[in-house]
Amino acid sequence: MHKLVELVRENRQFEEELVNKRDIPTEKPVKDTENDSDVPPMFNKRLFASQGGTVILTAEARRIMEKTKESEFSNEERKLTKSELLTMRFVTEGLRLIHKGHDYVKDVLSHVVTYENLEAFSYVKTKPWEDILSCYYIVNGAVEVTYDMNATAGSRSVYQPNIIYNHGTGEYLGLVSFEGSHEDLTPPATIYTKEFTQFLRIDRQRFHRLLQVASSLIDSRKRNYLSRGRGLLASVATDVKEKIIQSLSIQDFPPNRVLINLGETTENIYIIMSGRCHCYRDVYIPEADRMVTFYLCSKEQDQFFGEECVLSNEPSYCTVVSATAVTCLKLNRSALQIVSKDRLAKLIENQRNEYPEDEELRTRGYTNSIWNQYKHSKIKQSLNEGGKLNYMHHLAHYAVRERPPKDEDKYREDMFEFLLKSYDMSSGSRRSQSARPRSTERSIVPDRPKTAIPAHSREHRKTPLGRHLSQLKTKTTITEEESRDSTDKDAQCNVVSVETDKRLDGHPEKVVHYVCIYVGILSR
Repeated sequence: MHKLVELVRENRQFEEELVNKRDIPTEKPVKDTENDSDVPPMFNKRLFASQGGTVILTAEARRIMEKTKESEFSNEERKLTKSELLTMRFVTEGLRLIHKGHDYVKDVLSHVVTYENLEAFSYVKTKPWEDILSCYYIVNGAVEVTYDMNATAGSRSVYQPNIIYNHGTGEYLGLVSFEGSHEDLTPPATIYTKEFTQFLRIDRQRFHRLLQVASSLIDSRKRNYLSRGRGLLASVATDVKEKIIQSLSIQDFPPNRVLINLGETTENIYIIMSGRCHCYRDVYIPEADRMVTFYLCSKEQDQFFGEECVLSNEPSYCTVVSATAVTCLKLNRSALQIVSKDRLAKLIENQRNEYPEDEELRTRGYTNSIWNQYKHSKIKQSLNEGGKLNYMHHLAHYAVRERPPKDEDKYREDMFEFLLKSYDMSSGSRRSQSARPRSTERSIVPDRPKTAIPAHSREHRKTPLGRHLSQLKTKTTITEEESRDSTDKDAQCNVVSVETDKRLDGHPEKVVHYVCIYVGILSR
């Protein structure tokens, strides 16, 4: 019983202390801004390196890499099938610092990459056929590495001798380059694992040997395309093509793949060798308060895009998406510096693509929004009258603010309204002169204003004022000979006669036809 009482007392005391500590407000530590300003920013090298690419090791990829390792020991060249190359793409796609987006380098990596793992506190040993260590990519784990500066005379050295470097997940040891062995980084002298570590090993010698064969095939493919004399580089001289051949690269894209995004910058001009691409641009419509995607154009074979990034250092004007399987020849910015006197830059500038302005796209988007709003309202009204409004997916449509009409539109509408009103008045009650005016000074009636009846069909009054007005009109009117030689435009400008007015009675569709002709003449 005593033990039970003690246990209850301790539990109650614990709960009371816990409640008291919860009630006490915690004071936030005051930061020392003076000391913080002196602290340099931290750069997480491992996190940055791991974000360069993602290596996916599937069971099928492990099986392929195991067969590649067996072929290395037997000194046999094993060629992968298309399905095996596609499986290895999940592995080689993450090695971006090696292939840098080149498909043929990815295929070479698929033939030389193998998988290895070591327990903690172990050394990585060279293979029997190797003089120096190959390139290693750390999939998982941590190692200590030393570098031998005298291992290769042609490699680039970025490390110091007799210093132990720590490397972790996502880092390369002795990075190889597809540009040649002289661009390889210094290979490691010793690799010591500090924990269980997984590696991807890229055989250095086989990589450069297979890369030379693949590069020669790619270069011949480039020359064959340039020799066709079509596309952007058709008028370039042969010696210039040989100079820029190394600045060209070939890349394949599957369908529905984004080649370049809107607002993205690139160092290459894309020339389509085969396939078709579509160009889109997103424009904000202020009246509808939303973004609208516009289809601009289609890029076919031998056409190009992305020149605004290289020539003007501007972001991409549009988003380019592959509609079919596309093969592109990428012209790097460095090619413009190889050719002297800016000849290549001027050639590309003269063939630069033209795209519609944003204001034109906004007008098109506004018109479509107004039309969609009208259709939505009519469909909603029809469904509501039939009692089937529940079948409508979107009951509320986005509101579109109407733009104020332009001066040209106002003038056109006013002329339509004026002519229609004139027709209604003339067809309803046609004015007529009841009596012939007397030729006295008090009874002089001014001339009838101009109507649809031509002036030559009315008799001029014989009054002195009438004769005077007729003389003034005679000076300003056109003679019959001049009217015969007038153009078709002047002939169309003749106003509707009395006989035409009689024929139009009861036929409003003919009136609209004549009104359209008249308004079209006035707008010219």
